[in-house]
Amino acid sequence: MNTVLALESYPQPSPAALAQPIGDELVLLLPQQGSVRAINAVGRRIWELADGSRSVREIAATISHEYVVTQAQAEADTLHFVGVLIQRGLLSLR
Repeated sequence: MNTVLALESYPQPSPAALAQPIGDELVLLLPQQGSVRAINAVGRRIWELADGSRSVREIAATISHEYVVTQAQAEADTLHFVGVLIQRGLLSLR
């Protein structure tokens, strides 16, 4: 399935992805690929919110509120970050 990522998309963790918090950051692992990614506190918060029950727009609204950035900036940054995690196989779309 080749779904286009949009603000109305609902991202969720890939079943193969494992997450381990370390301080404010998060380490994401794909054991089958031998892939490890460390993400910062904002990325960790996006990961936590990307549980399949919220759209990218809803996740961005929370980020905008919690980190005091504009909605437009939060949407652009969240779309980009979610897109990267999808490309790396860590997130998928519901």
